[in-house]
Amino acid sequence: MMVIRFARQEKSFARFGVELARQRMADWATAVGEALKPVIECLLIELRAGPVLLLDETPVQVHGEEGKKNTSRSYMWVGYGGAPESPVVYYYYAPTRSASAAGNLAQPRKRCPLSQSSTLPSRSLPSGYETSNSLPSVMRW
Repeated sequence: MMVIRFARQEKSFARFGVELARQRMADWATAVGEALKPVIECLLIELRAGPVLLLDETPVQVHGEEGKKNTSRSYMWVGYGGAPESPVVYYYYAPTRSASAAGNLAQPRKRCPLSQSSTLPSRSLPSGYETSNSLPSVMRW
């Protein structure tokens, strides 16, 4: 997936005579994110519905993050799970590497707000980081 910052897109549109402010694009992105919340919740349910849930975190540096120095680390968590025939990959940003950040991906959800399906128990296979000791149903490798 190619990501182009809104500021760069704003300049590209201007070269073609289209006036489209980056704030307008940011507002649209926020509105789409809000509208997709029920779909995202369903993806989280599907993520946990399979027999195995794989979790891993990658450090990222976020500049201008409130309450943190620009040199401090934040984390992008990825979960891979769901039914083997239709796996789900889910990315989750967290300012820390704490158990609560991993637990947000691993904790079960009751039901998809868009359907009547319910969750099945799954096993978490984290990357081996000690925080995973507090996750439910953890298996080690």
